[in-house]
Amino acid sequence: MNLKALAVMLALACAAGSSAAASFDCVTPVFPDYSSSSDGVRRVERQVQAWRKCHAEYRAVQDTAAVARLNDEVNADMEKWIAATRAYLTRQGVSAPGLMRLEREQAMQVPLRSGAYASGKK
Repeated sequence: MNLKALAVMLALACAAGSSAAASFDCVTPVFPDYSSSSDGVRRVERQVQAWRKCHAEYRAVQDTAAVARLNDEVNADMEKWIAATRAYLTRQGVSAPGLMRLEREQAMQVPLRSGAYASGKK
């Protein structure tokens, strides 16, 4: 078997194995080690809001084990980021309302608010 045929077979196998994942095009949030400012917290918060909205829309149509596993990974990464950010901000004597909101909503497993209400604008 030549390399070209092997590459085609691998591509077909990958495509068949990830057909459900191909339609799931939500962008996972990027969590830094910690956020050192309110702007950094808000940036992550916006990414999490977008993720949760997209994930909820996808799950309403098709719920797969791979997508559920990815959501669990995002939640675990977010918990690590919250803990590291909380520790950093506590050492600095700074509070971040956005972080507290994320912590509360994560604990309650309530979807994050969006729109003007979430940004504090009326």
